[in-house]
Amino acid sequence: MAYTEQQILEILGPDIGNRTISYSWARNLHSVSTQTRTIAEAFSIWTKHAVGAKSAAGSIVPAVMSTSKRQGVAVEANVLLLDLDRGPSWPRIVERLRGLGWACCAYTTASHGATATDVLAATLEAWKDHLGDALSLGAAASRYLIEVLGHDPAVALGGVRVEKVALTKPAIERKARQTTVEVYRLTHRPITKVRIVFPLEKPWLAKNYDEYRLAKSDFSDLVMRLGTAVGLEFDRSCSNPNSLFFLPTIPDNKGRAESIVLAGKLLDPAGLPPAAPRTWRWHPDGARKRAKSREMPAVLIATDRDGKEDDLAEWFTGPGRRFALLDALEDAGAETTERAESAGHHHFQCPRVGYHTNGRGDGFFVEPAGIKKSWHAYCCHDSCQDEHDLSFIAAWIESGVLTWADHLRK
Repeated sequence: MAYTEQQILEILGPDIGNRTISYSWARNLHSVSTQTRTIAEAFSIWTKHAVGAKSAAGSIVPAVMSTSKRQGVAVEANVLLLDLDRGPSWPRIVERLRGLGWACCAYTTASHGATATDVLAATLEAWKDHLGDALSLGAAASRYLIEVLGHDPAVALGGVRVEKVALTKPAIERKARQTTVEVYRLTHRPITKVRIVFPLEKPWLAKNYDEYRLAKSDFSDLVMRLGTAVGLEFDRSCSNPNSLFFLPTIPDNKGRAESIVLAGKLLDPAGLPPAAPRTWRWHPDGARKRAKSREMPAVLIATDRDGKEDDLAEWFTGPGRRFALLDALEDAGAETTERAESAGHHHFQCPRVGYHTNGRGDGFFVEPAGIKKSWHAYCCHDSCQDEHDLSFIAAWIESGVLTWADHLRK
């Protein structure tokens, strides 16, 4: 339901409801403006679903930025946001939030209630082989949703229907023609997708830290600790103070939208538990699962040959996710190997070859960005198994192959 300011004041009480908070509002991915409202005013906006595309109502950024650029420096944050993309049912989430005793609002996102998930055919078949049991493809698909994607078991109740579908992808980067990929479309019970906003008792202030990278790292840790306290599967990738969160929308007016305001105390970060370590999940490429499921570093500073210093983690949350990596490497003359392109893998000498015990730089490849995925970089050597993809970009920058001005920020 949508709440009026008066209703929210009655739920939260005037001391909390009339408290002023500031955050950033964004109409697009790059430009933001500061908004200052009472918590009651903000919650009345954050519990009302607009009808239309997921970007129809704009977005919020937790932090107030130093400039109108979202990728700028975060100055302060008065709220923490948490995304639950694989959670239990809406009533169970509400019950859990009530038990925490913190003032908050929650709303279902645009993709809430989705009943279909596409999985690459080769991936689901590899998962079925991995199980080693005489399972039907439908049974394997049910376990994939729960054990690999992390969905609540209720999603697979009653079984999962599996249908093979051919999807056409448009040309990307250097590909001259469209490509077709085979996927299995898994039809299942509706998936719950919820966003929660917690006002803070005291603002997070970047000026309280000696360096900005330490401030960002601590903010990311606060989100991880909050997710641990909530105790439900949450999206760990949205942990930067300049992360973008769409305001509530619904693609049609068929009544799937949910929202709620809950009374309680303002969130005191000092009372949060330590962040729980992330659980690695199965990946079709075996040992590669460790590198792909490893959390992105909160801060990764890299200095290029021109002396330009910048944060790769922050870059990746914006333009870096769709970075034309292959074009940049070829433009920079990055050293390749003799192996030809295969299955979308482009082979280069590993930029971290100095860490390889055999001194060889082969066994490394990059994958260009796709329609719904970012680029990837992977090395099969043991010394690189635990490295996030950004570590390889950092190595190229530090060795002088890539620069911020000519390649990453041009």
